[in-house]
Amino acid sequence: MKVIALWDNYCEGGDAGHDVAADDIFAVPTVWMSDSCLLRERKPFYIPEFDDDFRIFPTLAVKIMRLGKNIPVRFAYRYRDELSVWFNVRACGLLRQFGSDGAPLASAVAFDNSLVSAPFFKIGGQDLSGLEIVAERNGEPAVSWRLESLKLGIDEAIHVLSRTNTLKTGDVILAGFTRDGIRISRGDEIRALLRRNAESEQEVFTEFKIK
Repeated sequence: MKVIALWDNYCEGGDAGHDVAADDIFAVPTVWMSDSCLLRERKPFYIPEFDDDFRIFPTLAVKIMRLGKNIPVRFAYRYRDELSVWFNVRACGLLRQFGSDGAPLASAVAFDNSLVSAPFFKIGGQDLSGLEIVAERNGEPAVSWRLESLKLGIDEAIHVLSRTNTLKTGDVILAGFTRDGIRISRGDEIRALLRRNAESEQEVFTEFKIK
């Protein structure tokens, strides 16, 4: 299993989705994460000591369901059937330092337990238009994430990634992150609310504590 995070695939401010070429393999940068980054569902996240500015960023996680390479966009739906809401925890002090130094980002965004996972749900033929995630801290809305704001849609992302890498059963694609995260402190409680489409009600999808 591998986890591929699309690093700059989200446009703030609404309807800006699908504005990059689906044939451009450099359309958005990626960060590869190992399975040691995974924090299992509902487990608390313990703030490490190596930074003093940790923030969490919600994203839609897409599970690959079959082996594929060079997958055309029109067939990409055959390779994904489950979605989830995950969070990436980032050491933002390190991230700022690495950005100014031109150093790789992985140590700041892909350390142990930096991916807070949650169960996947099957989508089948569901209409996903209007899918929205609202992340709360201590019961107050903090960040919202909308599917329509992705630069590369889910199927376009599968196509682009499969041009250079074989996608395997169980691989996970993190579709994109908002620019602003939620600064966390010990004692915080984080909750993700999910609206699966424009016709559905919000539901509590996952929650965990910061320690």
